[in-house]
Amino acid sequence: MGNIYTFYSPRRGSGLTTLLVQIGEWLAAHTELSVALFDFTSRATNACTLSGNEMSLNDFLAGGEYRFDPMKPVAICDLKPDEEDSFRALRKAADSFDLVFVDLSNRLDQIGHQVLELSNRIILVAPGTELVVRYFHKMLELGRLLEKKETKRMDLLLHRVRHEDEVAILTEEIKTRMMGFVKDRPDEDDLKRVAENFYYDYYLQKLSDRRMEHFRQAIETFNRRLNVKEPGELAEQLWGAVHDLELTYNKRILLFRWLVFRSRLGQTFSQAAMELIPRFIAEDFNSLARDLAVETESLGSLMVVADKNRPA
Repeated sequence: MGNIYTFYSPRRGSGLTTLLVQIGEWLAAHTELSVALFDFTSRATNACTLSGNEMSLNDFLAGGEYRFDPMKPVAICDLKPDEEDSFRALRKAADSFDLVFVDLSNRLDQIGHQVLELSNRIILVAPGTELVVRYFHKMLELGRLLEKKETKRMDLLLHRVRHEDEVAILTEEIKTRMMGFVKDRPDEDDLKRVAENFYYDYYLQKLSDRRMEHFRQAIETFNRRLNVKEPGELAEQLWGAVHDLELTYNKRILLFRWLVFRSRLGQTFSQAAMELIPRFIAEDFNSLARDLAVETESLGSLMVVADKNRPA
């Protein structure tokens, strides 16, 4: 579950819900992603899919399946669920949809904090005027509060910008990461510019997940292959474990040498592999060779100093 984006604004009635529907519709029309929107700004949680067929909340929580139709916002619940149902629906949506948008405008009560803790990314939405500076200081308090519980990625989205030249001035004064801005009346370019953030973020996360799975499988393969029974088999077993990895021959030689070097420092092969294998998959040979040279030279320098300071 890594796809819940919560949008927080310090004021209600800013048109944020409408903007999120527009962004979701753009994604439904131009990409293959499915999007769900939850509105936690009222006491009754509302949720809608931005591509899908109508379904009751009870059916949704019971495991009902969606048949996706592009550009068709429909309600999945128009009743008043209790808090437990709301969070169950949010968690299930994260497993059922590619992207889940949550509108949390001006709601920092207990429910709001629970939503923020479930979120993977928080977008602070502020008006693109001089008021943004005042609002942003309020948002920083929110950020400090969240950081005490869990590190969250937070970005700023300027909403209802009147003049584009104001954006550079405001972001310079605020000095924070900004994901984009939309004009007072967002056009196709505005929606595309903001929506593409979520599109690329989704696939970068997928790529990261696949790479982590690749790392995990490579380390498991290494540990499974490295089953030393006799001391004399050590070098052969180690090379066999390295050889089974999907690396170039030069990288295998380098990894073998690095693992042997680390073992002489007292690190187990499994510990060293967990640290080194992801690097050998992700980095190029030259940078790895330089790093090994630096590591061995640094150790050599320390040993020379230690020998000089050793009592006679």
